[in-house]
Amino acid sequence: MERTLAGLLSDFAQASSTLLRQEIALAKADLADRIGQAGAGAVKLVAGVLLLNAAFLVWLAAAVIALAAILPAWAAAAVVGSVVLLIGVVLLLWGRRDMRLERLVPRRALRTLSEDVQWARERRP
Repeated sequence: MERTLAGLLSDFAQASSTLLRQEIALAKADLADRIGQAGAGAVKLVAGVLLLNAAFLVWLAAAVIALAAILPAWAAAAVVGSVVLLIGVVLLLWGRRDMRLERLVPRRALRTLSEDVQWARERRP
């Protein structure tokens, strides 16, 4: 049985369309799976951060209790609180400085791009 060129082209178009739909369905399923994995990972990260925070607070309480052996309890709490406060302020100021827009400019990339433009201009006839 001989098939016409039109029939072959029609079959090819139909098979291509089916293949494309199947590939899109596979990509959607894969993406949904990846999003589910990322969501589960995010939940685990949040749980880890919360537990680390709780552990940090327990360690701070232990430091207050240990320091209370040589100082009054209120003074021990004030010392530990002041040290944590100072560290927190330093980290906030340091982070704010690092986040300034002028520090985020990709200077090396801009410099090399500028050098490339200059080189291209010199090579132009």
